[in-house]
Amino acid sequence: MGKIDKFEKLNLEKINVKLEGLLLDPNNPRFSKHQDEMTVKDKFDDEEIQEDTFKLMLNPKNNFEILELASSIKRKGFVPVDNIFVRKINERYLVVEGNRRISAIKLLLQKHKSGKKGDILPKDIIETLDSIDCFDLTKNSLEEIDFILGLRHHGSIKQWDFLPASFNIYKRYLQEYCNIKQCNNDHDSFVYDAQIAKIIKELYSLTLGEVRDKLRTYRAYLQLKELTHDSDLEKKFSIIGDAIKNKTLREWLEFDTDLCVFSDDGVEKFIDLICGTDGNDPVITAAAAGEANLRDLAYVIDKGTDEDERAILENRESPSIVKSRVQTEISKINLISALNLVLKTLKKVELGDIEEGGLAESEKEMLDQIQEEIEKLNKHR
Repeated sequence: MGKIDKFEKLNLEKINVKLEGLLLDPNNPRFSKHQDEMTVKDKFDDEEIQEDTFKLMLNPKNNFEILELASSIKRKGFVPVDNIFVRKINERYLVVEGNRRISAIKLLLQKHKSGKKGDILPKDIIETLDSIDCFDLTKNSLEEIDFILGLRHHGSIKQWDFLPASFNIYKRYLQEYCNIKQCNNDHDSFVYDAQIAKIIKELYSLTLGEVRDKLRTYRAYLQLKELTHDSDLEKKFSIIGDAIKNKTLREWLEFDTDLCVFSDDGVEKFIDLICGTDGNDPVITAAAAGEANLRDLAYVIDKGTDEDERAILENRESPSIVKSRVQTEISKINLISALNLVLKTLKKVELGDIEEGGLAESEKEMLDQIQEEIEKLNKHR
């Protein structure tokens, strides 16, 4: 069955819901990053949970752009260009897709009720916010609902950040894997299976490589999370992903591509690199930028010596400085090879073959150029 066929068979019933009847999703994939953070279904309509979810949506650190969206709605009214998708929870409706827009509307009405002059909304704007047209997904399966979310947020309209997107993929994969393999739905059961990854690929309209990379990175993140209390580990999620994508670093850290975890030695080494241990600061702070980046480390591991590696791990030298040193050594080796080749080639020249009139103009020019390069090298003697 193709993606379009599956979409057309969704049970989409259009309904109109009063704003107070809509619940923000406390498990919104935008900020859900770990199973422990998930809210149980029975508490979705708890007012404290809803208030906390609203605050998370408004938090500028999350970069959900609610204030900008609210400003646009305030000027133009709510125009339902994109559909709001909901499913029934008790007597109210949980917003499956459209949490940013509903949060913006709630914010506008909250400010309107405060009575401040600049926050009072015109009557015609309020009329567009009083009740919202939605599509009810209550009669659809979780797989079908995930299909809609995948179309919108995995590589298309409004992408989720790497960590929550990876968590969403991982959670769905593990559920599918355990249903097929008849195992417990927990992290210890996880094994990468390309055939099951293909199911997730179709579900979320992704490439197989994107599914694989997200699964590998999230499983490795869980391994690190269990072994370190680094509060900034979430911010280093992209570094984890880039390390796993790099073949040199995968092998160096002994990453198991089936279980998607590092060896005991590898994970200890990696934690030291990105989190720091025994009072040491992290060696790696970025994927590709600055002096302490992962790309330069990979270069040193690939091209350098054991001594170069120890300079980073034990002496805490920055990868970029060690990389420069390695490049200098490589260039010296190349120079010797080049000079040796020139010398051997010149020795093969039969001087007796040179014509009586001497060197041709082209040969003289070439000798002059060679002489210039030799003079440059002599300056470094």
